[in-house]
Amino acid sequence: MTRSTKNPTFVLTVAVALLMSPVTSSQNEETSPSSPHSEAFVFFYHLGFDLGFQGVFMVTPRPSIFCDGRLLGKLKKGNYFLARLSPGKHTIYAVHKDSSMEFDLEPGGEYFIRVEFKLPSFGKAKGTLAVTSADRGREMVSRLAPAESKLIKDPRVTTTIPDHWGAAELKQASGQDKPLTTADVIALHQAGFGDEFILEQIRNSRTAFRMDDADLAELRKANVSQTVVDAMTKAQAEGK
Repeated sequence: MTRSTKNPTFVLTVAVALLMSPVTSSQNEETSPSSPHSEAFVFFYHLGFDLGFQGVFMVTPRPSIFCDGRLLGKLKKGNYFLARLSPGKHTIYAVHKDSSMEFDLEPGGEYFIRVEFKLPSFGKAKGTLAVTSADRGREMVSRLAPAESKLIKDPRVTTTIPDHWGAAELKQASGQDKPLTTADVIALHQAGFGDEFILEQIRNSRTAFRMDDADLAELRKANVSQTVVDAMTKAQAEGK
């Protein structure tokens, strides 16, 4: 009978050494799905819609967003969600393929897409996509509410803000580090936010409204509602 020449102590030492050997950072980035460099972050947000005459008879629409033919989810007015997608080419559209846009996503890239919905008096509903800048997109997302979980239809979709968005960065994007100005109110109105949302911002923010003739002229020119103007005047009078 032959005896094994393997040294058990040597085998154990090698096994432990292999287990303890470090994994390179490049290996971590390739294998870890949570690495910010291994996926692209595509934010979708919905500010409002144009229902036309038929809107009087319809329930509030929730436009559907698709990626490569798969339903990512639906968005209500004032909501957002984030799709964490693999880098490379993707076809994205809202409601119908007529609105398709081609994207070549980069690893770690951030993309912000405003979803719009229109129901004309005659014909089928239309969805459109509009790419916005990173600065504007972050501002919008930070001000909107996350989509309801029941409207999310794909495991790649979440409403959790990425870890690499620091608290200070979010605060800066949302404008929480500075008072609300007349220019801010006009920007919110022109971005499609309704009176209810703007009034909430006035109530819950520090403000710096002058409400002089120049401010009032700018507000009228931008077609800001009298309800919002009255709230701004009240906040200015209260020194809020």
